[in-house]
Amino acid sequence: MATNVLMPKWGMSMQKGSVACWLKKEGDAVEQGEEIVEVESDKAINLVEAPASGVLARILVPEGETVPITTVIGIIAAPGEEINESMIAEVQQSEAPPAEQSRTESVPSAKPSLPRAAGRRVAASPAAKRLAREHHIELSEFEGTGPDGMIVLEDVQAALKAPPRSNASPRSKVTFFSQGHKLDGILYLPKESPADRFLPGIVFCLGFTYVKDLLVPEMARQLSEQGYACLVFDYRGFGASEGPRGRLLPTEQVTDIRSAVTFLAERPEVDANRVGLVGISLGGSHAVYTAGLDPHVQAAAAIAPMGDGRRWLRGSRRYGEWVEFLDKIEADRKARVLGGEQTKVDAWDIVIPDEASRSFLESLYREYPEIKCDLSLETAQALIDYSPQSMVGRIAPRPLLIIHGQADLMVPLDESRSLFAEAGEPRELEIVSGMGHFDWAVPNDKRFDRVMQILSRWLGEHLRDETGADKQFQNH
Repeated sequence: MATNVLMPKWGMSMQKGSVACWLKKEGDAVEQGEEIVEVESDKAINLVEAPASGVLARILVPEGETVPITTVIGIIAAPGEEINESMIAEVQQSEAPPAEQSRTESVPSAKPSLPRAAGRRVAASPAAKRLAREHHIELSEFEGTGPDGMIVLEDVQAALKAPPRSNASPRSKVTFFSQGHKLDGILYLPKESPADRFLPGIVFCLGFTYVKDLLVPEMARQLSEQGYACLVFDYRGFGASEGPRGRLLPTEQVTDIRSAVTFLAERPEVDANRVGLVGISLGGSHAVYTAGLDPHVQAAAAIAPMGDGRRWLRGSRRYGEWVEFLDKIEADRKARVLGGEQTKVDAWDIVIPDEASRSFLESLYREYPEIKCDLSLETAQALIDYSPQSMVGRIAPRPLLIIHGQADLMVPLDESRSLFAEAGEPRELEIVSGMGHFDWAVPNDKRFDRVMQILSRWLGEHLRDETGADKQFQNH
């Protein structure tokens, strides 16, 4: 019996969603619980799982189209089950608005070239045959470039250099481990990329209490379309990752980022020598700290980072409030040491948002109340002790980009200026006029577009430099 795949509802106010990417084609087998389509709302992007096992018989809503929630976007059928046009029309009339009722076309897909039949006798030079035998390469699996299609030595050498073929979808859920915690992520890959090139990789470093499904996926998607392998993941204790809840220690998140760098560098599609970081807010601070600590990071970009935790948290409080805050932290420290008890507070009682940022956060929490969290005052002490500025000088000669909004009141521009002053060359500071702390998080906003323009240019200069093409095969 056929099963409908519906446009899901995420968040309290979601009324419609867009199909960002189908991970399966019509006719592909699917298993119940397998991710088959990526859907986005105004603020969230997530993967939708197959509600049943079978065959993806029809795709009713192609990529790029927006439909109301509960609209049928695809049909899963049992193997051999026929889905006729009358069934599709009945589904569309009952589930979709009038504007969507005539849609029955599937997403076109490129027809792959067929390999030669294995075992077929092929023409190859003696040197090509010898090298193929040494490396257990089946010569019948690819075309030759020599006279009359003969496979020559250079063809086999090229096959040895080529990155291994990956079965990963353009968007796929991935997991890896950091100090024993299983972390949950999404890997974004280009839909098409040259078969003879490895991809530069980008690990996104999320901000204070962020989760991977909100705010940054559009950035990752756009950069993946430009030819990068982008990894977005939840830190330990947040989102779908394992780990204790209510605990946010910057150095632990830095460890998680280093684990993510290792994981991404080990992917068969990725050039281990061209992995960089893009961090936002506290994640920007993490990008700076991690790059200073880990030589495997080849480039770091930070959006609205703070340079010193004590200076940052002190700057948002009056003197009396600061003294009271320190007293609470000290009392909590003693309680944890003597009795193991800890005090938890609203996360935004530790980091004080400005009025515009608070309004943005309240709107976000109304839609996604499950992401609101309390944190131990141990987090406050850890932030006070955290100083990415002390590490920024270690990044050079690897490149550093800092982007900051001129109107950011939550993380003042002077935080980025302090980081920039301590950084070595090559370094770049871009100040975006009229941009507050969360304005980068609104796709189609001119400030978001400006941030993406800066990132795209800078990453193109430092991670996609084709003059370094020869080095990309060293670690594979």
